[in-house]
Amino acid sequence: MGAAALYSGLWFGETVYKGSKPPVKISADERYGFSDYQKALRDWEYQQKSYWADASGLQFEKRLTKLLNNLGWTAKTTKASGDGGYDIVATCPKGTLYWIQYKNWAKRCGVEPIRLLAGTLSIEGTTATGIVACTGGFTASAKASARKAGIRFWDLDDVMRLVNTPQ
Repeated sequence: MGAAALYSGLWFGETVYKGSKPPVKISADERYGFSDYQKALRDWEYQQKSYWADASGLQFEKRLTKLLNNLGWTAKTTKASGDGGYDIVATCPKGTLYWIQYKNWAKRCGVEPIRLLAGTLSIEGTTATGIVACTGGFTASAKASARKAGIRFWDLDDVMRLVNTPQ
């Protein structure tokens, strides 16, 4: 039948049947509240790996910044080009400062972005901790270099764990 028990009745398209009363016509906006429907759809989409993996570099940076802010961080993107080797500046709720470099790569990230961010952190003399995020994951040598340099690395699964963190 495809009908769902909703609103103490059955919903068929735009008609709500309530017990023995005559059907009452209501719109989807009235039934759910359009913003509630949009939010539910956005929340569902947000939890899909493809939402993150298929984003352009700039889209991913903006989405990750928004995610971090929603989790209580203070995060902002840097300028799109000539960003100095990092894309996002973020402070976690505990007060730790992070500089995040994002790579929108289908292939695994090698040591080059790790070294670039480590060099940037060193040259700038910052107390920030570096994070390299790459949707394609990381090579074993990149992970080893990151550990030596004190750089964290986030792959798509790490981002999805953040997405699923209770807010």
